[in-house]
Amino acid sequence: MSKPTMPENVETDASTEMPGACGGTSSSSSSSGNTNTYINYTGADGTKFNVRTTGKAPNLQVGYNNVMHVTENSLLNPKRPRLRPMIEPKLPLVKSSEVPGPAAMEVIASNIGKDWKYLGRALGLTDGELDNIRIDYYPEGQYEISYQTVRKWKEQAFPTELRRLAKCCAKIGRGDVADKLAKMKQEGNS
Repeated sequence: MSKPTMPENVETDASTEMPGACGGTSSSSSSSGNTNTYINYTGADGTKFNVRTTGKAPNLQVGYNNVMHVTENSLLNPKRPRLRPMIEPKLPLVKSSEVPGPAAMEVIASNIGKDWKYLGRALGLTDGELDNIRIDYYPEGQYEISYQTVRKWKEQAFPTELRRLAKCCAKIGRGDVADKLAKMKQEGNS
């Protein structure tokens, strides 16, 4: 298997050219400070693909559909902002010190969705434990992963209280789930 050849041609978007990455050239706009580099590679088997970097941050595009936006926030801030807005609870949080029962676990498993990992971290589970849960229960689906996250917390934590579960849901921006726990408690279920 041979390596791809060097660029067959390099396209730039401005008239001022300077040496760029991979032996190509890049252009720079002095007013905005943005740099765009386009490099077309051809493999030994004739396969062609494009590499494009653009902007002040090193955004990278390989091909036509694969784009990675690398920004300072994505590299330096492990607590980068969520893509979804935070949902504040509309009802008062549950104040019960009961251990969450099957009904509470059902509410979490049915509603937390992709935020299960945020909830697991807020409950004090380690990333290793969360990865193990994901790997072990991935074939069963999202519901089971969320359910097993709460079950793992119940096994390890002391005390496991319904109010702590609701508080963690609110903390991760899932006030809607905290409200469902409050409504469940008002109806006499837990």
